[in-house]
Amino acid sequence: MALLGASDMFESVEAVSNMGLVVHGMSTALSTTLIAIVAYLSFGYFFLQLTDAQTHVVSAIEQVTPHYLLPRFSSGSDRLVHDLGNLVGRLRLAAEGLVSTQVTHAEVGARLTGIVHALDQRVNRISDDIDEVKSVLGEGFRLPVVRERPCKDSSIYGTPAVPKASTIASGLPSRRS
Repeated sequence: MALLGASDMFESVEAVSNMGLVVHGMSTALSTTLIAIVAYLSFGYFFLQLTDAQTHVVSAIEQVTPHYLLPRFSSGSDRLVHDLGNLVGRLRLAAEGLVSTQVTHAEVGARLTGIVHALDQRVNRISDDIDEVKSVLGEGFRLPVVRERPCKDSSIYGTPAVPKASTIASGLPSRRS
């Protein structure tokens, strides 16, 4: 039925050229469709292969994880004892460092006390010299005596009782290896 009017179309030359255009368009559509089908099949194949490779890699990672990676980070009783031993050793080293630092600070404190005491004696001597200069000037200019120092041997800063470094070191726990 569809070809009923087609016989009239072949009677003129102009109609035949128009028919060639239609057939050419249909050929282009067919070749484009075939290219699309081939491209779809080839890209689909590569996509499936890529997905298989990805699945293979993920399954390999899942197999490696419980057998090789997790045991490294898991903590068993032996590992806990080993880690605790390391921690105790490091704490012992830190405590020994603190003891030596404390002894050093005690020695420095004792030296500082000696320096302050020597400085106090020098200041007392200078003060005595200044008092003598004042008294000589007062006698020379016949000035009245204002006041005297209450005690020439008193310390400005005092001498607090600072224990020696050996006393502090003897009170600390002994170093054991």
